[in-house]
Amino acid sequence: MADGEAGAPVRFSATLAEGQSATISVPGKLGEPDQSLEMSRSGDKLTVTEVGSDQKTGAIAE
Repeated sequence: MADGEAGAPVRFSATLAEGQSATISVPGKLGEPDQSLEMSRSGDKLTVTEVGSDQKTGAIAE
């Protein structure tokens, strides 16, 4: 994750067991909302959802 193309990247590492989820939240600039992603595991499938008003979801299968 990074703040645009020029932003410094940030690494986040987590090990999720079956049925677990983790949320990553990054504060927004002054007057802007935070940005959050939720990662959840179901079997061998990892789903990443952008938390907010217009949610985007993607699945990654092993």
